[in-house]
Amino acid sequence: FSFDFAVRPPLPDGLILLYGRNSTPVNDFFWTAIEISQSRLRFQLRDTVLVATNTVLNASTWYHVEYQFVGSTILV
Repeated sequence: FSFDFAVRPPLPDGLILLYGRNSTPVNDFFWTAIEISQSRLRFQLRDTVLVATNTVLNASTWYHVEYQFVGSTILV
């Protein structure tokens, strides 16, 4: 899965992408939430939470995000 995004200043905290079934359980195989939290990307992929601590987002900059599931490994 991949997508591009840009954010206008000021850089808000909030949800960028939510993907999954609209029924329980919400943590099924394809459930994904990606958000901005404290100027960093935060991924919740199934039951795994990843925070891109080495990348601080800047307003008015285009970003390209890709992630892939390979078995039990998540490539971001």
